[in-house]
Amino acid sequence: MPVFYGAIVACMVAQVVVLYQELPLFQSTVLPMSIALIAAVRMVWWRRRRQRPFTEEQAAAELARSSGILLASTAVIIAVDLGAIFSVSADARTFLLIEAFGCTMVGVYCMMHLRYVPYVMAAMLLSVVVVTSSIFDTVGFAGIAIAIGSLLAAMLSTMRGYYRDFQSMTRAVRESQALSLENLRLAGLDVLTDLPNRRRFFQDLQALCVADPHGENKLAVGVADLDGFKPINDTHGHAVGDRLLKQVACRLLSIFPQGRFYRIGGDEFAFIINVSDAPREVVAISDRLIQLASQPFMIGDLMVRVGCSVGVCIYPDSADAAELLYERADYALFHAKRSGRGCSRIFNAEDEQQLRRHGAIEQAFLGADIEKEFYPVYQPIVSSENGEIRVLECLARWNSPSLGTVSPGEFIPILENSGLIWTLTPMLLSRALRDATAWPEHTRLAFNLSAVELGSSERARDLIDILRSSDFPPERVEFELTETAVIRDFEQTSKCLSLLKSAGVKISLDDFGTGYSNLNQIHKLPLDKIKIDQAFVRSLAPNDSRRTIISLIISMCRELKLSCVVEGVETEDQYALLADLGCEQMQGYLFSRPVEAANTLPLFTRTAPHAGRSGQPTDFCR
Repeated sequence: MPVFYGAIVACMVAQVVVLYQELPLFQSTVLPMSIALIAAVRMVWWRRRRQRPFTEEQAAAELARSSGILLASTAVIIAVDLGAIFSVSADARTFLLIEAFGCTMVGVYCMMHLRYVPYVMAAMLLSVVVVTSSIFDTVGFAGIAIAIGSLLAAMLSTMRGYYRDFQSMTRAVRESQALSLENLRLAGLDVLTDLPNRRRFFQDLQALCVADPHGENKLAVGVADLDGFKPINDTHGHAVGDRLLKQVACRLLSIFPQGRFYRIGGDEFAFIINVSDAPREVVAISDRLIQLASQPFMIGDLMVRVGCSVGVCIYPDSADAAELLYERADYALFHAKRSGRGCSRIFNAEDEQQLRRHGAIEQAFLGADIEKEFYPVYQPIVSSENGEIRVLECLARWNSPSLGTVSPGEFIPILENSGLIWTLTPMLLSRALRDATAWPEHTRLAFNLSAVELGSSERARDLIDILRSSDFPPERVEFELTETAVIRDFEQTSKCLSLLKSAGVKISLDDFGTGYSNLNQIHKLPLDKIKIDQAFVRSLAPNDSRRTIISLIISMCRELKLSCVVEGVETEDQYALLADLGCEQMQGYLFSRPVEAANTLPLFTRTAPHAGRSGQPTDFCR
């Protein structure tokens, strides 16, 4: 556009110079300079707007308007030239024809992407040439008419080819844009459930935080995790698991009509909703979500049940950034699951303190001298028949220079969740194997493994290498794993346990009864022992229904030819009740608290606990 209007300005100035002495002032100067002024204004207008972004609708409107202006300008210029051509000399007529042809050529070239404008401009010029040729019947004008007509035809033919190429390019750009938009949509979509995915979740959350930096509108950012999905997926296959996730997504999506619901990975979902009365609304939504997820699902002819736990963080009360909101919602979810599953939790000030504490523990561990700060202690597992120590279980302890004594209940879950536990395991196992060489030959060493150690065959081989490099026989080692480690990846865990079994070690399932493993899974694992969680023993009374559960587990172990240990035995009454139920081995403060390696040998000289006051620990454990 600017080039075309610049050419018109130049032509009008040239016309003034040529015709100044042959025509009246108005016709020779005022009209051409008026056209030049209008063209100059349009040229400046377009130059200023050439970098401005246009929508497709705005661009179409501007081009349509410009087409009208261009054609009107061409008509005016031709009319001016046609009016002057009859009053000037032959040389001036030739100039006017060349000028008109030149402006038309520039117009055709510059406007080639406007479909009809070049053709209309060419038709106008040819009309002038035909009229002048018929009036001035000379060989020169006839030759000029033929030349102009031929050149215009050739130029229009070329421009037509360019326009077809331009149309093809435009279609290609549209198709490319459509494909890009579809790819962008798919990049933010979970292909299984058709819900927005993790990437879209963080994009939307970040956009909402940026749009409301002062937190005038509260947002509830929640993370929901299915309870019991893993066993269903492992037992019935991934096809059933996938169909279950689709049904869960459809069901839960129905309670978020004004919010956003996402699948962010595995059996984990997330939501973002606007709330005014945060605690009340969040609790109501979470309870509804948990209720819907807990109702039975029909997968073909199979009926399955899962639960749901929810963690929520409120913007801007507890966090003001997308990543922080998710991390704190996930932390609240972690505590909801630890509280018994099937419940919800809103991140609060207490969680904030704990989160800072966890961060401090993790940082202290990263800078810790593992060999100096960590050490093993040992708690015996005894025979209920004669009080003989059968096994000593290795437990980790930590004295941090900066934090003091850190409870294993604190640092073990943190190290497991962060994957740092493997940094500690080799040192602790090597030291335990050295300590165990001083024990009687019939005594075994029990060592706890997390999901990290059982997450890859490479880790299992590293454990075997540590065993083989020690002087303690692998046949006297028991590796204990929790049900949580089993359900995280049953197939990989089973593979790793088989590798460890091939080295001669025994395998125990710890904290049985508190997780989600089922009898089918237990049957498939290469187990040698089951440890009943202390929750079944705490405050156990003669008429307690938990006695029946313990009795059933003991009977199951006998049928499966597995050893059975009951944890958490603290009183003589508990000891007597469990002995009557046929429990072979026990562990708890009644027999001994965890002791350091130097104090393990005196344990072997003690006899079975003698009668104390009913319900009270005996002197043996004080």
